[in-house]
Amino acid sequence: MSRPSNPPVPGQPDSRTSLPIMLEDWQRLSAAVIREQLTDGKESTPEAISKLIVAKITDEYGGQQIYIPFHFTRSNQAAEAVFECWHNSTPQDIALQHKQSLQWVYRMYKKGRKLAMQSRQADLFAAVP
Repeated sequence: MSRPSNPPVPGQPDSRTSLPIMLEDWQRLSAAVIREQLTDGKESTPEAISKLIVAKITDEYGGQQIYIPFHFTRSNQAAEAVFECWHNSTPQDIALQHKQSLQWVYRMYKKGRKLAMQSRQADLFAAVP
C-alpha cells in the first residue's frame, strides 16, 4: 500500500520536481549579490559576500525544507556506474563504495538498466519522419 503524498502548497513549487529550477535560482541570486558588490566599489571580503548570499536565499526560500541528494548532479553517471559493476559486486558493496543506501543502489540500477536499454533499442512508438 502506498503512502499518501502531501498535497502541494499553493504558490510554492513542488520540491520533488523543482530542485534543478531551485538551484538555477540560487545561482541567479548569488550572481546578483556578487554583481551588486562588485559594482558598488566596496571592498568586500568573501565572508561578507557569502553572508549576503545566504541572507538573500533565506529571504527567498525561508521556511521551506530542502533536500539535496549527495549525487544529484551526477545521477546518470552514477546509474551507469552502478549498472556496470552490478554483476561483479553485491548491492551492499556498491552502497558502501558510493556511500549511499541500498535503496539508492537499487534505484540507480533500475535507472542504469533503463539507460542501457534505451541505447540498445530503437523507440517503437517514436514518430516516423
